[in-house]
Amino acid sequence: MKDGVTSDPNLFFLEDNNEGEMLDIFAESFLNDPMTTWVTGLTDDNERKAELQFIFNRSIMGWANRPILVRKKGIVVGIRTDKSKMVGAVSIMPSKYGNFTFLDILSNIFNIGAPPVYTSDKINYDVDAAKRFDCLNTLEKKRKHIMKNYKDYLYIQTIGVLGAYQGKGYGGKLLRALLLAADSIQMPLYLETESEENESLYQHFGFKTIENVILSVDESSLKMYLMKRA
Repeated sequence: MKDGVTSDPNLFFLEDNNEGEMLDIFAESFLNDPMTTWVTGLTDDNERKAELQFIFNRSIMGWANRPILVRKKGIVVGIRTDKSKMVGAVSIMPSKYGNFTFLDILSNIFNIGAPPVYTSDKINYDVDAAKRFDCLNTLEKKRKHIMKNYKDYLYIQTIGVLGAYQGKGYGGKLLRALLLAADSIQMPLYLETESEENESLYQHFGFKTIENVILSVDESSLKMYLMKRA
């Protein structure tokens, strides 16, 4: 990964002290994401919609990405503007760290707390929000099944760019650096995405859709695209 990052002066490896900024970027990047908004069920007539979505996003992004950054379960690469403002990041986890340990969970509970859909704050979200969040566990099971014949691979946990900077090539730079590094060591890549637009983007970078999964709770559902680049 090193050469792909250092070849672009605006790409850099995040350190522990970048955790807060990383979570803010991921939380803001997913404010209107189909998956996160499906879980929360927040409607447009909710005056606190953006605030509550951000709180939820930051919590779940912390649960997924804090072990990668702080507990060294992988790496996080950031991208900044020419004026040194960090505007995006991608987190990558090698398959050998695919299962978080009890210490990872304990660290998350102590530093982040439970996601709001499991606390007294759940009244701010859809009545089925916790069930929908639990439903996401299906994705981990699917990943392990799809990649069972690969001894080693890289899992792209999260990639996000601040809304004001989306469509300006920052996400593409993050992906190209990652692909360059993965290709140099002949390492397969795996990710999930939740929109046809993102599916097309990743296909442009050589990913193939292996399976579509419909996550469903009662009458509400979400289509996910499971993708691999070998």
